[in-house]
Amino acid sequence: SHPFSLLFIDIDFFKNVNDQFGHVHGSQLLIDMAAILRRELRGADQIYRYGGDEFIVMLPKTPLEEAKKIALRLSAAVKDHEFVVQEKPYKLSLSVGIADYPTDAKTAKDLIDFADKMMYMSKKSGRGKVFHATEVL
Repeated sequence: SHPFSLLFIDIDFFKNVNDQFGHVHGSQLLIDMAAILRRELRGADQIYRYGGDEFIVMLPKTPLEEAKKIALRLSAAVKDHEFVVQEKPYKLSLSVGIADYPTDAKTAKDLIDFADKMMYMSKKSGRGKVFHATEVL
């Protein structure tokens, strides 16, 4: 019964990590990424690995404007972090889509679909961005 927001996160160009360094290193990088995201989230927020290099974050009782701030904070934390792959520094960025319940969708499936579409809009706009139907950040 409470409004909440959902983030759909994709690691930009993650396939390059697996292709260049192998899946073992890619898996470690996903573990490191999850730790950064968890560190930046609030205690009540829930993070799930959704697919290969995709995460969904549930932001309970979080209106759209607050969700935008959280998404930007996550994006900045990842951009500022220097990952290490085979003892070499490696930089990453995130494309993030935001969906707001109940404004953008009323069912779980529709909410995830909306956030996924917003994430793809972020990728199309140049990657490394946060996107909601109202604006690109």
